[in-house]
Amino acid sequence: MKSNNKRQDLIGIIAGFLALAVAMGIGRFAYTPLLPYMEATHLSSFAAGFLASMNYLGYLIGALAARRIEQKRSVLLYSLWANVITTLWMGFTESMVLWSVLRLASGISSGLVFVLVVSLVMYELTKSGRLSWSGYMYGGVGFGIFISGVSIPFAALNMHWSYIWVLLGLFSLVAALFVAKAVPYDPPLAEAAATNDAQPPARKDVVSLYLSYTCEGFGYIIFGTFIVAMLEAAPEMHWPAGYIWAIAGIGAIPSCLFWAWLAKKQTVTKTLKRAYLVQIVSVSLPVISTSFFPAALAAFGFGATFMGIVMLTMLKANELFGAGAQRLVAGLTSAYALGQIAGPLVAVLLIQEGDYTLAFSLAAIVLIVGYSGLYFKKGE
Repeated sequence: MKSNNKRQDLIGIIAGFLALAVAMGIGRFAYTPLLPYMEATHLSSFAAGFLASMNYLGYLIGALAARRIEQKRSVLLYSLWANVITTLWMGFTESMVLWSVLRLASGISSGLVFVLVVSLVMYELTKSGRLSWSGYMYGGVGFGIFISGVSIPFAALNMHWSYIWVLLGLFSLVAALFVAKAVPYDPPLAEAAATNDAQPPARKDVVSLYLSYTCEGFGYIIFGTFIVAMLEAAPEMHWPAGYIWAIAGIGAIPSCLFWAWLAKKQTVTKTLKRAYLVQIVSVSLPVISTSFFPAALAAFGFGATFMGIVMLTMLKANELFGAGAQRLVAGLTSAYALGQIAGPLVAVLLIQEGDYTLAFSLAAIVLIVGYSGLYFKKGE
């Protein structure tokens, strides 16, 4: 039964939306459209991949740390402020060592923000019978990607890329101020303790979810890290490649609402399989052609699935483990982060003189493996 605190749920969703826009859409993914400008003056392909992996290593550390945190709200807010600071600071240095530290710290804060804000908001939505509304919250990642994808190519015509980091950091600061006022409070200790008594799901179901989500982390991040650089190097691409990244953001903003709707019509597992298939096709398209239309279609399909898969995986965790899913969410996020760390490091070994074909082909193959692992005893 739905409770009457509809306004409270809406405020919580907006807070979650903005928190994910700051920590994920900008804190993590602004690096993708900024990468070609940074490479033009400072970074080799290896250094670019290394910085990406430092961020994903931090994401792993943050997700692992979130497993046992009880004071979710306060840690969430401290992490959000840290994320804002690391985004701002990227524009005030050109030291590779300091960049490495900042991307690591940004990743730690992103991992904490993701797990904790999802835990807080989904707890409130589960309690009020509005869990399907969570799709609105995940749209924040797409919103952050859209903001960076639209603003960066335009801003780069008029200013150095370092100033763009600062501008994105200031935008994040404004959004974080609202989050600090609106994010839900921790549940009462008695309720929190009760959720931890939930029966664990079947081991096969958990292993299946871990396998598919690790493969997703590996496969999607190769596209998410290198698509703009790949298109910048393509002679047939006559548009600023950063705008292609904005198309990914447009696809991501409403995607979770669509996948949540489809999951209600079918099952979470069937919907998750469909999302993987769309992403496999999307990641494969740039291997076939890097001209504008296939690239735009690939970006839209990628945007329409990568956060949808995250949301559906979290819904599956909630389906398997009930309200006590925080540890499973944190564990899955850690597995996802391991895939993200490995993806760019392996990809840079396959990238040769601007040719990304092998790297993107490998990403598609690993995603196919992840798709093949999606078999569950419960909720099939």
